[in-house]
Amino acid sequence: MNVTLVTFSYDSGVRGVRMGAGPARLLAAGLPEFLAGFAGDVAMVDVAPEQAGVPSVLSTAFGGLRVVSREVAGAVAEGRVPVVLAGSCYATVGVVAGLAPRQVAVVWFDSHGDLNTPETTTSGFLDGMAACILTGRCFGGLAAGVTGFLPLPDERLLFVGVRDLDPPEARLMAEAGLANVEPGHVRTALGPALDRLRERADAVHVHLDLDVLDPEEARANALAAPGGLSASDLVRALEEIRSRFPVVSMALTAYDPAVDPEGRVCGVAMEAVEAAFGG
Repeated sequence: MNVTLVTFSYDSGVRGVRMGAGPARLLAAGLPEFLAGFAGDVAMVDVAPEQAGVPSVLSTAFGGLRVVSREVAGAVAEGRVPVVLAGSCYATVGVVAGLAPRQVAVVWFDSHGDLNTPETTTSGFLDGMAACILTGRCFGGLAAGVTGFLPLPDERLLFVGVRDLDPPEARLMAEAGLANVEPGHVRTALGPALDRLRERADAVHVHLDLDVLDPEEARANALAAPGGLSASDLVRALEEIRSRFPVVSMALTAYDPAVDPEGRVCGVAMEAVEAAFGG
């Protein structure tokens, strides 16, 4: 297995700050060398967004997604596995677009649902809309400019570990019947949920927002909600996914090194990558 590590180091349209600093910290902690220990050749690509005119959060985000999609598609064409390190959760939109025409399922590990839209958000934080972008519920015109993008059907999206939902997100999850395996039920409910997912897809993209972890064990960012997954539960969950599906890509997102001075999250991230790909 050869890997292409794609870094997309932006948070709220700004490079290298807050969660945008996460990719560099993971690289400095030795993730490329760790991958090379079990995955063979590791190539590295850093994404700079396409820009036309005055930069904005949206132009930077979707300009970046266009490049992420191309890099992922190029990696797949060369028989390589794309692993994306990103500050922002919406990076997965570009990854899934780059995998086209393959119709994968997405297993979305996160503390949050990322199911707001511009009409429901009270913060304006684009990351909080990432799953709605992915499923075609908002920013459809901009997403259509990402080569390969098609809205992901709800039945091919499985949330794991989500426990912090705004009221509109909770309503949407319930009304749309979106599947979520809550942290306390991962050991018992994930397997059956994955078996149902196998009826709809034959491969998986793993979206790992590192704030799915319980902040008492390893705090990924300032937004991480209490009651998350332990490192051992995360690893077990990824092994369960791998036992049922080829994991064709992975995105590690939303890591702010400033809240993790001891680098605990870096160690868990490496365990997670190894579990997902069978190192």
